Amino acid sequence: MKKLLTAFLIVFAYSLAAAQQRQASGPLTIDEALQFPRINRSAVESNFSRFSELISQAAKEPDIFYNVAVYPVTANETPSCLIPIEPSDSLPSVTIKRNLQVKDVVKEPLKEMFRAAESQGLKLAIRDAYRCYREQCCLSRKLPGTASKAGHSEHGIGCAVDINSCRGNLPPNGPEAKWLYANSESFGFVRTVSGESWHFRYIGSEGVELYRKYFNNNLQAMLEFIDKYKDQLQLTAEARERLAFVKTPAQNPSGFFANSAPKTSGATAKKIQKSGIKISSGFKN
Repeated sequence: MKKLLTAFLIVFAYSLAAAQQRQASGPLTIDEALQFPRINRSAVESNFSRFSELISQAAKEPDIFYNVAVYPVTANETPSCLIPIEPSDSLPSVTIKRNLQVKDVVKEPLKEMFRAAESQGLKLAIRDAYRCYREQCCLSRKLPGTASKAGHSEHGIGCAVDINSCRGNLPPNGPEAKWLYANSESFGFVRTVSGESWHFRYIGSEGVELYRKYFNNNLQAMLEFIDKYKDQLQLTAEARERLAFVKTPAQNPSGFFANSAPKTSGATAKKIQKSGIKISSGFKN
């Protein structure tokens, strides 16, 4: 018993020291940034203040960097802050699916991108947006090896959209796809699924600037960097609330709408506590 108590005290003291060290860690320094092997060193050295500002901004919106590959969404979890896409939003929608929803931060940039395409004579359509666990489960069974497993799709966090032309699909060499490849990043959207010309994920204008300028267009490197230094990126209460998931009945995981009151489940609280803003990319659809 004495040995057990001694071992417990040693572990407790070590944990306390580690916690104090984490609390004492200051903001990200330029030396820490330059230790990362896949960073654009010259860009960071020439304008570290802007780099630091962009990294701090990423910590304010951790939900758009949520890593479903590491922390998959469960059958009874729905992302907070989902809002519907209505016909009055002036966003055309094909009839493949109705009742489309996205994260609230995604909607306005999406509308701006569609308007910009229309000004060039190109009419886009939304084929799919937020996809609940049950829908993803059906899709992964229908398209094994192509569609992500349920809980692992970017569609499950409300930040991804599948875009068509109003004539139908989005051929990779068609005028609409070419326009999106050239302009989507200006509105905060990036392609994250190779081979899918229609799939775009929103990471925000700051996220796009980070991976363009400071990570040589390597999104995975940027996401790994933010994860590596997440202890220095302090999440606000508002950011944690946005990162939370809302518990919904497992048999109806799409039953949450914008008027529901967000609540953080015990499992989600553990995810947040463990991960900070753990993020990744390279997902399937």
